[in-house]
Amino acid sequence: MPYTDTYARLAAEDKPKLIKAIISALTADKSQEDNVVARQLSRAEKRKSEINSAVKSLYADKLSGKMPETFFYNLLKDYEKDLSDVEQQIVRYREQLLKTQVQADGVEKWVDRVEKYLTIEKLDRYLAREIIDTITVSAFYKKDGRSMQDVTINYKFVGNLNVLNEGGGEEIAC
Repeated sequence: MPYTDTYARLAAEDKPKLIKAIISALTADKSQEDNVVARQLSRAEKRKSEINSAVKSLYADKLSGKMPETFFYNLLKDYEKDLSDVEQQIVRYREQLLKTQVQADGVEKWVDRVEKYLTIEKLDRYLAREIIDTITVSAFYKKDGRSMQDVTINYKFVGNLNVLNEGGGEEIAC
């Protein structure tokens, strides 16, 4: 199990540092994306407020007799459609921002789990099920005259942590 003992040791020695390193590695591109999504959310919420104000004004015009009833209902129908679209956008933007927070919470759960395995010497079924989500093994390829395979371990809650390791993926000589 490549690197898991390293993560367990780091979790025991300096848990906040490990959590910060994992989160920053996993969200390196996300912070700029999250800023864009936050701005889009702000614009959508502002648009929702504008639509609500326009509907109130439209209703006041209808009550005062400034607007024919058929024209009022046509405009109201258009505003309701716009409002529905904007509310759907708001839900999508909030879900996107929530995913980043959930991933950060997942990192803390994973670090808590892996810290328990500081002295583990052998991967058993229980350990594998506790912290590993999937293991992907590549096809054989030749490197320096040797048959090789790449092994990628995706951990529960945090995914592939090879981004923390300078060497990248784990190569296994066969």
